[in-house]
Amino acid sequence: MRLEPEVVLQGHIATVVIQANRPATVTASLLGKPLSLFEEDGRWYGLIGVWAGTQPDSWPLAITGEDPVDGSTVVEQRSLQITARHFEIESVTLTQSTLDLILDREAVRKEAQLLASLIAPRTPKRLWQGPFQQPIQGEVSSTYGLRRSYNGGPPSEYHGGLDLAADEGLPVVAANAGRVVFAGPLKVRGNVVVIDHGWGLYSGYYHMSALKTAAGQDVRRGEAIGLVGSTGLSTGPHLHWSVWLGGNAIDPALLLEWQLPGG
Repeated sequence: MRLEPEVVLQGHIATVVIQANRPATVTASLLGKPLSLFEEDGRWYGLIGVWAGTQPDSWPLAITGEDPVDGSTVVEQRSLQITARHFEIESVTLTQSTLDLILDREAVRKEAQLLASLIAPRTPKRLWQGPFQQPIQGEVSSTYGLRRSYNGGPPSEYHGGLDLAADEGLPVVAANAGRVVFAGPLKVRGNVVVIDHGWGLYSGYYHMSALKTAAGQDVRRGEAIGLVGSTGLSTGPHLHWSVWLGGNAIDPALLLEWQLPGG
């Protein structure tokens, strides 16, 4: 069993890779809870996404292999170390109408519930291949994990994605292959597309002026799914790009370099 890396920063990914030397039933647990494993080409993979707000700690990881013939089991235990990462705090001044939308807790709650339900399934087939690409060529205006102070108030929650400023109408493309699970308007996030890439890995694209895809469609890496806009809670044309792994928002920028170990 390999764990890569064994020390992971907030917002990053750790990968468990298991290869048995004979037929076996393999299961895993992390922090005492089941960790989803996905089999491909004789290996099992477990992907662990660490949210920005996760407290630094040591997480116990256990891998159990059971012989289907005699029922004997082998357990291997490891530890995943979560380490702190520095995130900036940005002061933002907003109009009252925009601030009211931010403070519309009911709208925020409903959208959070919707997104949580969309990214909950763990599609057993890997739909993506190779590294992800940036959905647009734009200037980074807000980084992942950034915390904002609105009109002098206390810092907000960690920013769950990457904001890329660009001209309105610029095509937005799928960061990798997958299946669209949502395409439509939301009050806070504007025109949104969410793509399932398999194995619990999802990407989201917000604030678009128009949508070029629909729920249920399969998309290729680099295929246009919408146009840059400023819909929903937005102060100017940009794309908010989010990535979730196992239900946790992770740093989209790391996917531009990350590849599945051994895959």
